[in-house]
Amino acid sequence: MKNILLAAGIIFISTTAFAQTKSLQVLAVTEEPQNEVGVFTHNTISNTSANNRNVNMLGIQYSHWKNERVGYRIMAGYGNHYSAGDIFRKTVNIDTFIDMRTRRVADLVKVGAAAQIQRKFYKRVYLFAAVELNVGYGKGKQDTLVDKTYMTSNYTYENSGDYFGRPASDLTMWHASLLPSVGAKLVFKRITAGVEFFGINATYSTMKVNNKSNGLFDFDMGNLAQRFFLHYRFK
Repeated sequence: MKNILLAAGIIFISTTAFAQTKSLQVLAVTEEPQNEVGVFTHNTISNTSANNRNVNMLGIQYSHWKNERVGYRIMAGYGNHYSAGDIFRKTVNIDTFIDMRTRRVADLVKVGAAAQIQRKFYKRVYLFAAVELNVGYGKGKQDTLVDKTYMTSNYTYENSGDYFGRPASDLTMWHASLLPSVGAKLVFKRITAGVEFFGINATYSTMKVNNKSNGLFDFDMGNLAQRFFLHYRFK
C-alpha cells in the first residue's frame, strides 16, 4: 500500500511540474514584447526622376506585432517638401534659349499607417517589408527657375548658370502617398534599430496658388529614400 501511495505521489508531483513548465513556456511566449515606439529620420538618397521631388522628415512611429510575422504601424512626422516640375524650353533667337521650370518648397506635417511583415534572417537580424499610406499638409512658396543657355563664338553652347526665381507665390498643398518598402533591423531585448528603403512612390497632390487649385497624380520610380529608426520594445 505504501508503495502504491509513493508511486501515486511521484506521478502527481511529476505531472504538476510538467504542467508548470508548460505554463511557463506559454507565458514566456506570451510575454515577448509585441509593441515598439521610437523615432525615425527619413531622407532622399538620390533622385533620377524628371520631376525632381525630395521629401525629408523627422518623426515618431509606433509598431504592434500581432505575432512573430505580421504587424502594423502608425507614424507622424514633420519635414520639408521640394519639387521641380518638367522643363519648359523657350527659344529667344537662333543662338539663345531659356529653360523654365516650376519650383515648390513647403513645410509639411504627415501622418500615416502601414501593414508590415517580417522574417528572422539570422540570429538577431530580421528582414521586413511594408506598405505605407500617409497624408500630408503644408504651406510654402512656388516660383519659377529660369536658366539661360547661349551659343558662343566658337559655336558651342554654354550655360549661363544664372538660376533665379520669379516673384514667389504662397502655396498650400495636400497630398496622399502610397509607399512600399523593404528593410532590415537588429532586434534586442528592449531595443530595435534598423533601416528601411523606399523606391516607388504613388502620390496624389492638390495645390492652391494665387487662389487657383489644381491636382496632380504622380507614379514615381526614380526617387530613392531611406528611413533610419530606433525603437524601444515593450509588452
